[in-house]
Amino acid sequence: MSMVDLLTKNEERLLELLADHDSLGPVAAANSLGLDKAKVVKLKDGLKAKGLIATGKGGSMKLLGNNGAKATKASKPAASSPKANGSATKKPKASNGTAFEQAFRNIDDALWKDPGCTSELDYTEQTSWILFLKYLDDLETVKQMDAELQGKKYTPIIEAKYRWPVWACPKDKDGNLDHHKALSGKDLVEFVNQQLFPYLKGFKQKATGPNTIEYKIGDLFGDQQQGAERLHPARCAGPCGRPALPQPGGEA
Repeated sequence: MSMVDLLTKNEERLLELLADHDSLGPVAAANSLGLDKAKVVKLKDGLKAKGLIATGKGGSMKLLGNNGAKATKASKPAASSPKANGSATKKPKASNGTAFEQAFRNIDDALWKDPGCTSELDYTEQTSWILFLKYLDDLETVKQMDAELQGKKYTPIIEAKYRWPVWACPKDKDGNLDHHKALSGKDLVEFVNQQLFPYLKGFKQKATGPNTIEYKIGDLFGDQQQGAERLHPARCAGPCGRPALPQPGGEA
């Protein structure tokens, strides 16, 4: 049995990420994987001990040879069983790809299991706005880091209480999902419908022009907000490892 066969899931994710970069630091890797820096450092040390990566100045990491391709290669998952309502069986998807692609497949698989779901079209809109907010938070994080490196102050576009790590995926001191702070069920539906969407919709009125990101945020969520009051809380838990949020505008 080779070292590659003994990899943990997070080690595989880190190797997939490194396969897309010539070199990557632990902070950037932590942000991309949604882990804390300390955990990434442990993963780095483990992969280095297994001879799969090399480290450089500042703890930067890079793959050795073709190990990334070997480590991320996996067999195809078995096809999903037919749903109880008689809808078509979902076709299996290849499990190799980038860390982002794998994360999206995990979300897709979780949403597919939602009662009443018959095809990917049932949750395409939902997935889109969740991914957009996660992208926006990552963008803000990068801009804030760049500003700090230049000794400048950065004011985030999104207020603190509406930032992704606060409402969607709060973490505890060890970098794990904080289930005590995480919203779910009716509380999460009410937050999204009554606070988050109206707040984001208001960006359109505050924007200085149609080419600004503020205007685009307001325009996007202005459409999403329509009919959101009809959401059913039974289909909602959360976007960070919990069952999916309901689709804006979905019928109860």
